Amino acid sequence: MYQEVFNLNSRPFTLTPYMKHFVAVGPVQQSLEQIKQTIARDAGPNLVAGDHGMGKTLLLALLAQQYAEQFCVVNLACGPMTERRDLLQAILFELKQPYRDMTEGELRLSLIDYIKPTED
Repeated sequence: MYQEVFNLNSRPFTLTPYMKHFVAVGPVQQSLEQIKQTIARDAGPNLVAGDHGMGKTLLLALLAQQYAEQFCVVNLACGPMTERRDLLQAILFELKQPYRDMTEGELRLSLIDYIKPTED
């Protein structure tokens, strides 16, 4: 009904973020610019924090899409990770690398080996 009344061609509020609905305003625009600057400077990690529904997931999906050709992007949209080993396993899983039955040290070395540039 609301689609006809407001002349919409898709649902306005969904659980899955859609890039076409992204509007960077205020703090979201500031976060987007700060992350892009950090990436351009190769300056390390960023933290995106905010209340539910503020656009964090959509912002990160947009960045992942923009940088997918330039970088290997890993999206860790899973539940809480209480140990370093959990984080390493989640990263290796997303990179489609072995992650089971390995110690934390082996996981770390596997990740380092994966991201290490190849020598010509």
